[in-house]
Order: sequence, then C-alpha cells, then structure tokens
Amino acid sequence: MASSGNVQIFRDEYHLLEAVVAKGRSIKALAAIEPAFPNAIITPTVMSTAKPG
Repeated sequence: MASSGNVQIFRDEYHLLEAVVAKGRSIKALAAIEPAFPNAIITPTVMSTAKPG
C-alpha cells in the first residue's frame, strides 16, 4: 500500500509543473520542461516501541 507521502509528492510535482507550464512562452520552453516525479514508491519505516527481552 502506498503511503500518503507518495500521494503528496505527486501532487506537489503536478502543481509545480502546472505553474511552469503556465509561464512557458514558447514551444521550445515547454519542450525543455522535465518533470521530477518519484520513480519508486516510498515505503514508511515502522519503528517498534516494544522493548527487547
């Protein structure tokens, strides 16, 4: 199951791209845009609060 952090990362990148595209003044400028979406799912690390022994 993907963490909610993954969803937020994709949303943040989408909004960043949306702003960059809105500022694009030419086809060349738009073609130069490179998105930086995550290429792997981020999995949360679960820390145990149980004491050993």
